Amino acid sequence: MYIAEISPARMRGKFVSINQLTIVIGILAAQIINMLIAKEVPEGAGTEYILNSWNGQYGWRWMFGAEIVPA
Repeated sequence: MYIAEISPARMRGKFVSINQLTIVIGILAAQIINMLIAKEVPEGAGTEYILNSWNGQYGWRWMFGAEIVPA
């Protein structure tokens, strides 16, 4: 919203569009990084298995930390 208020009228649409595009690219990058970090969980795995797996113990921490770096 602030970008639209301070931008010159002839460039307003371009600036707002670029802002939205960079947000979407950031979300996509985070999802791709998380996909590379996460280890596959077997189909039908129960809660106990997931909680004791690498993803449940350490994976979420790596995913959380990986998104801090670009931010």
